[in-house]
Amino acid sequence: MNKIGITITAALVASLTFGATAANAQSWGYDQWQASRAYNGAQVRADQARRDQYAARVAASYGDYPAADHYAREADKHRYQAWKDARYAQHEEHAARWDYWHGY
Repeated sequence: MNKIGITITAALVASLTFGATAANAQSWGYDQWQASRAYNGAQVRADQARRDQYAARVAASYGDYPAADHYAREADKHRYQAWKDARYAQHEEHAARWDYWHGY
């Protein structure tokens, strides 16, 4: 009974170790994919911020100051979201490089 228990435990540990290695092998690719998505999201948010800033300038030139204020606030929100996306992308790219060079 003791031999069977040890054999089952050893087989379980070996399979878990193999499963963890396979999951880690995909880690750097997944991190790179997340970084790519975040960079793309940052670009989209930056484009939205540019459009909102342009709309704010146009509204101010026509004297519609409440609309200009609204567009300027939206542009600020989009710039902040783009900054957060870019920081997350930077973090994920660093994690992908670390995982790649350490063999994960």
